[in-house]
Amino acid sequence: MGDNDSLPAESRYAWFMVVVASVIMGMGAGALISISTFLKPIVTDLGWLRGETSFAYMAGAIAMGIGGIGMGYLSDRFSTRPVVIIGILCLGGSLLLLATSSALWQFYLYYCILGGFGASALDAPLMANVGHWFHRNKGLALGLTTAGRALGQGFVPFASGLLISASGWRDSYNPLGVICFIVLLPMAFFVRNPPG
Repeated sequence: MGDNDSLPAESRYAWFMVVVASVIMGMGAGALISISTFLKPIVTDLGWLRGETSFAYMAGAIAMGIGGIGMGYLSDRFSTRPVVIIGILCLGGSLLLLATSSALWQFYLYYCILGGFGASALDAPLMANVGHWFHRNKGLALGLTTAGRALGQGFVPFASGLLISASGWRDSYNPLGVICFIVLLPMAFFVRNPPG
């Protein structure tokens, strides 16, 4: 008999939380890494150097690391849902702002918002939340959530490439931002604290 056999089975809502967290985290991670798809058209259009343009990713990743600490603390203090809602608003807003970039400092600033207040508010709070929903299958649940996040890192840049081919880089950031508001924001209201 395994150690977990005496623990109660997880509810259906716990598994639904895995899906919600995977989709939201996947969009956040995918949006941050999608600079790989936007890099060439932005460099061509605005005449920036590749190195200085791609520095936006590093700035956003550092901001995400720092922001993750703060967002984890806030989710412990106030619960996960409000932190995730703020993160989605920052994520969507930063994507819409990226479409308006005309100066390098703006591009860096918007990527720092995307990472530091957007993606960071999604990862640590949602991973912790999902973990607390599970007793028997915690490892599996967290593995599936992480896999969903990784899937987003592949899917969002791929979809971005299709959008860029169809309508250019500026008009491709806009639908990504709108998706945050019309898809992710309603999903955030399904985020609940686990029972007990």
